[in-house]
Amino acid sequence: MPYYIIVMSSLPPAAAFFHHRRSVMSESSTTKGILLAVLSCLLWGSLFIFARYLVGTPSKIDPYSLVFYRFSTGSVLLLLYARFKKQPLLPSSWKQFYGIFKTGLFLYWLMAILSFIGQRTVTAMTASLFVESGPAIILILWKIISRQKTTKIEIIACVIGFIGSMLVLNIISPNGLHLTGHPWGILCVFLSAVSWVIGGYCGKDLMKSGSRITIVAWCMLVCALLDLPFLAIMHKSLIFPTAPSAWFAIFGMAVFPTAIAFVTWGEAMARLPLWQLNLTQNLTPVFTLIGSYFILHEPLTAWNVLGIAIVLGGLSAAALKSKKTS
Repeated sequence: MPYYIIVMSSLPPAAAFFHHRRSVMSESSTTKGILLAVLSCLLWGSLFIFARYLVGTPSKIDPYSLVFYRFSTGSVLLLLYARFKKQPLLPSSWKQFYGIFKTGLFLYWLMAILSFIGQRTVTAMTASLFVESGPAIILILWKIISRQKTTKIEIIACVIGFIGSMLVLNIISPNGLHLTGHPWGILCVFLSAVSWVIGGYCGKDLMKSGSRITIVAWCMLVCALLDLPFLAIMHKSLIFPTAPSAWFAIFGMAVFPTAIAFVTWGEAMARLPLWQLNLTQNLTPVFTLIGSYFILHEPLTAWNVLGIAIVLGGLSAAALKSKKTS
């Protein structure tokens, strides 16, 4: 048989092999992305506990100072880690720095400021609903308004996850709807979720870079620097933490739901579509609820269990969408 015939006859199976390999690699990347996003949500489950302890009543620190301490400490820790891993400590170009600035502005600073301000007048449950479960719904609504391609599975998965989160957070119960808090506080946490979605758009391509630890560190540093003018303007209302327990909580917030959580989230951003990435945030209130049950012995109702099942159902629908498109 002539050589060219052998080559031509081998092309279909070879093409099938490489297509299968790409499909397996894509599925593996998606699975890793979901696991990283879930880890971020697990770490973010502690954020509302830290925040309510620090900026609640009586306040141990003001929201503006808390943002500065949280992200300045987180950026230093990540830059030290990048130095240990022998990664570059500076952005590779001005274009990359511009992307870092936009991401730091929306995904970090504005999101955190609005969230902390809102949590002064709303419950942790209400804040968690908007900040952790709202972005997926907001992103889908934005896609519909801007006439981007949106599938029924995306819409159904996000709506299911949002409803499940309301059951998990006891916002929906046999006694009706409980969305407590001052309207201004509710608006702030809602705008915080909107800012998170905008930051996700800004940082999506940025996180495809190989030096994601350095990029996340600089995003946090930009966030801390953006906060400095507000610290100067609001200097009369700043609250300096004095108790050792407050400083311990600030450091814990800088390490777990900040440095580690944002790095794993950045890794997940490079692997998942934004709607699916934001949908995994519905797991944050689930982790908070389960942790409260086992650690703090808080009640776990049948409605909470139903909400957990619904959230998992929404994530299952998202996984089904991934398999159909891989």
